[in-house]
Amino acid sequence: MTDGKLSRLMKKYYLNFVCGSIAMVAFASTGQTELAIYAEKFPNENGAFIKKDEIVEISVDKSGRPVIAIEHDEERIFLNDNCKLYSKESIGFSAFNKVEDVNPVVYIPNGDKFKSSRITEIIEEEDLSGDSFYDDNRTMNFLYTGLVKGAKTSLTYREVITEPHFFGSFYFSSYLPVASSKYQIKTPADMEIVFKLFGNEQEKIIYKVETVGKYKIHTWEGKDLKKYDLETNSVGIREFATHLQVRIGRYSYQGETKYILRDVDDLYEYYTGFVKDINKNTSPDLRKLADSLTAGLSGPSEKVKAILYWVQDNIKYVAFEDGLGGFIPREADLVYKRKFGDCKDMTSILYAMINSVGIPAYYTWIGTRDIPYGYSQFPSPTVDNHMICSFYDGEKYVFLDGTGKGIPYGMTTSFIQGKEALIGINEHKYELVEVPVVEQEANATVDTVFIEIKDELVTGHAEVNYVGYNAIFLASEVKSMSPANKEMFYEQAFKKGNNKCKTQVDEVRGLDRRGGPLVFDYSFEIADYVRKNGDELYLNPFLKKYRSRDNIDLKLELLDKQNVFKEENRNVVFIQVPEGYKVDYLPEGFTYNQDKFGCDVLIRSMEDKNMIEVQTYFYYNYLILESEHFPDWNEMIKKLNNVYSELIIFKKENP
Repeated sequence: MTDGKLSRLMKKYYLNFVCGSIAMVAFASTGQTELAIYAEKFPNENGAFIKKDEIVEISVDKSGRPVIAIEHDEERIFLNDNCKLYSKESIGFSAFNKVEDVNPVVYIPNGDKFKSSRITEIIEEEDLSGDSFYDDNRTMNFLYTGLVKGAKTSLTYREVITEPHFFGSFYFSSYLPVASSKYQIKTPADMEIVFKLFGNEQEKIIYKVETVGKYKIHTWEGKDLKKYDLETNSVGIREFATHLQVRIGRYSYQGETKYILRDVDDLYEYYTGFVKDINKNTSPDLRKLADSLTAGLSGPSEKVKAILYWVQDNIKYVAFEDGLGGFIPREADLVYKRKFGDCKDMTSILYAMINSVGIPAYYTWIGTRDIPYGYSQFPSPTVDNHMICSFYDGEKYVFLDGTGKGIPYGMTTSFIQGKEALIGINEHKYELVEVPVVEQEANATVDTVFIEIKDELVTGHAEVNYVGYNAIFLASEVKSMSPANKEMFYEQAFKKGNNKCKTQVDEVRGLDRRGGPLVFDYSFEIADYVRKNGDELYLNPFLKKYRSRDNIDLKLELLDKQNVFKEENRNVVFIQVPEGYKVDYLPEGFTYNQDKFGCDVLIRSMEDKNMIEVQTYFYYNYLILESEHFPDWNEMIKKLNNVYSELIIFKKENP
């Protein structure tokens, strides 16, 4: 689909800096009274939205196409001296929505009144997102100047959406608490709209609909909505912010029924219009390449794998979006010639090359995991922002993501796990298939360490194995590092015991092996780690205290947590009993198991080898950890830290 274009299109406000100028005029109001009211209503907050409204009118033009006009109207008040944090404002627009009549005003307290100042300098700029080579998204940027405690801002503007399939969404909640929020849609009486409410405060939203003459008016109103704050590793904003998704279902024009987005069938018909006319013919050069890559390979899967790996390795990901170019894949021959493209372009060349060797491959639309709804819940372009290719191997669909550099055949990119894919079989047929989630055991890390103790010095050698996403992400990171940064990374990643540890990586294997195993052989020595007291030695066997600081603050961390992928980690330390000593005390381990996570610490004596084994095992069987599990998580961390504080005691055999 669009590499995030639609999510940026629907996002109304950005925070970019630009200088502004003001023209001062007098304005009367009871400023101090208003400040007191909202300070009492929203204590300890930096400010609040007094109102946050959008009034939408949908009409049908002479060509029979819906025209969507939106009047934006918001007002904020600032309750303390942090107001300058909110001085920067931007309005986004693109080829699909134009913005006009922008009117930002700041109101500065002046005794019991306000002085109003209209912002006159508004600067228009390109809004290139992270990976975009070109992007038609632009912003209008301005600065509310002179903000102080008790100041207010207002912003009104008109927006016209020129593509009805991209209508619409509205967020009742925001980055400040919202005293009053209203969303209203006025349509012809015979127009059907479909809507669904999402977020944590849906009960605060009151909906009503009424027919007035030739029009139908839908109104949603909310009062006193909490602000939202993103937290470390929390789920995306659409998981919890209270918002509405709306789409036009059907309407009448000159006695004929017109359809926009009643269901998935309508959405698929719209999407097939983007791909039906591309890759009608594949150039001889591209067919020759596909034939050479698959020559001598047996079976469709091996051939598809060879083509996938070539695209991942040879086509560079560069987002290039311009109007509907953000939705229509480019011809495979052009992508082959350029050697770069966005997700749609990589899908295009995969589709063309695989089909050219006689294997059916399919265009596939999908949303990333930061979009918490799919086609079954709300069929609209708001549910997807990515495009991949699919292939049926006779038993199941295999999802092929050209942007997933280093991802092995049969494994999906981590950001689409569990998402619903819209697979286009032909112009009229599609399938909805859920992308599988890679299970924890496929993303494992196993660190095996052997140590010896000589006086107060610990020396060791180790081998750590990574597979799955752990191997993919780490290999990509290591390969991009300079030699100096690589050494620093190794020093930190494989440090043991204390800050006096000196680490050396002796060998690296599997950097170019998709999905692992990626193996590091390393050695280390730790000075002043063993404590000696008379004829006893004291050793903390947990050379690295994994998760020891990962307690969740139940007062400050309220949002569900997300994990990039499920995984398991096993850390095994074999300790050679020092010569002339015997084991006098071994701590007890513990086991803590939940459906979504768990930990197992095992400490045992291996008398036949004169060694001690200390094994710490973790599993994280979740992509989202709901807040109801936080107390259990903290209980696990508490027990883990209790064990981490324990020591092994060695005693001289013949003191």
